[in-house]
Amino acid sequence: VATDTDYSFLLDGEPVRYTYDDKKGFVIQFTMPDHDVKLEYDSRNSMLAMGDGSTGMVNPLTESSLAELAEETGYTLTLPEDTFQNLSVIRIAGEPALYSLTFLYNGDGNWYTFRLQRDPAAGDISGMCYAWTEQEVTESHKLYWVEDEQGICLWQDEHAAFSIAMEEHASREALLSMRTCMMESMEYD
Repeated sequence: VATDTDYSFLLDGEPVRYTYDDKKGFVIQFTMPDHDVKLEYDSRNSMLAMGDGSTGMVNPLTESSLAELAEETGYTLTLPEDTFQNLSVIRIAGEPALYSLTFLYNGDGNWYTFRLQRDPAAGDISGMCYAWTEQEVTESHKLYWVEDEQGICLWQDEHAAFSIAMEEHASREALLSMRTCMMESMEYD
């Protein structure tokens, strides 16, 4: 296990959550289905050699804006300041770029991170790695959460992949409500 390497694990082709234990290494927990499973992993170097011999992040972060997000992705988001407070927009370089928005939502007083990547096959773009205790997988979305702690909601359309993440106070209702809110706030041009 290398500190400058990103790892991902798939169980029967679906992302599986994991934790890391200093003594055991990666810990993958799941309920064994009534059939054999295929566990796959992937790794990639998360550091790049720079021209001066130093290293840097593969996907550097830069401050961005809703206007830049719309220009690059085609999605216009209407997020009123009185409802979506302390909005921060970050562009994570890559092909295609990933946009990450963090905000305090006045509707329920929770902090959320919304991500959008112009690649419907991108999969889990949430950046959250926890041992989820609850899940709900439907044709329209995937939810993974630990009640009243962390959680994510994943979905895609024909143009992009999306995620909603909560670091605390997560519930099925909060995640689905914010998914609906973000979908109603977006327009594709």
